[in-house]
Amino acid sequence: MYSELLAAASTDSTRSAQTRSPGQLLDEARRLRARLPGADTVDRRDVPMQLADQLAYDVALVDLCRSAGIATDPAAFHHPLEARRRLEEALARHDLAVEGSDAV
Repeated sequence: MYSELLAAASTDSTRSAQTRSPGQLLDEARRLRARLPGADTVDRRDVPMQLADQLAYDVALVDLCRSAGIATDPAAFHHPLEARRRLEEALARHDLAVEGSDAV
């Protein structure tokens, strides 16, 4: 289900991402990543907001990867933490480090 939400959201953001520079996309990804909760800070009352934050960050990751020529597919997000970590590592290899992978 998450991968379907991400596919729909990233389809909507594709045109917008094409008008922004890789630096702008990286800044946005870093800003959104900073909003992600740590693994030990889940508050059940805030689950919808946390899901929205994760979805926004993953859309930013997909956009940034596409701008850098890194192949990505929202369908790969059936395990979001693994997909997120994989894309962050690929971006780091392209000198587009979003941040250390400890906060996924």
